[in-house]
Amino acid sequence: MGEMHAKPAERLRPRGQDDDGWFDALYPHLHRVACVAAPADVDPDDLVQDALVNYLQLDNPDTVRSPRAFLTTAIVNLASNERRSWSRRHSAMARLGPASQSPNQFPSDLADLFALPPRERAVLYLHHVDGLPYDEVAELVGCTAAAARKAAERGRSRLATTLAEEGNQ
Repeated sequence: MGEMHAKPAERLRPRGQDDDGWFDALYPHLHRVACVAAPADVDPDDLVQDALVNYLQLDNPDTVRSPRAFLTTAIVNLASNERRSWSRRHSAMARLGPASQSPNQFPSDLADLFALPPRERAVLYLHHVDGLPYDEVAELVGCTAAAARKAAERGRSRLATTLAEEGNQ
């Protein structure tokens, strides 16, 4: 059967794998990464779905060495794109004038985590929560191990600064 006429499950199956359930096995990991990397107003499942669409639209998905790494990288990049879009919208709204909203009396540490750039959030999550070594984290987010370590260091530093400032208020 030609590649153009292959069923979606056949196109999705990584080279050398006969099990159609490989995506089901990857989904929990991809969803966790999307939850961590996504801005608060973006549904993590949308990021997973968009990453999967990107994978399926490849001319030849068999050339992808690691679908897990490809999909994880795609999710982090999509989250970055969403964050940039949000930033543009936020800047435009700021030019319109202040909104009449009361400030949050009880800010969450989770909000501080979501204030980090998506790549830093993803690196912190993959290393500290999933327990992956920086070499694997780097492959998943599409950078070098040194860049992953640096992103984690920047993320921890930003979180520490933010939490210290909140403690002084």
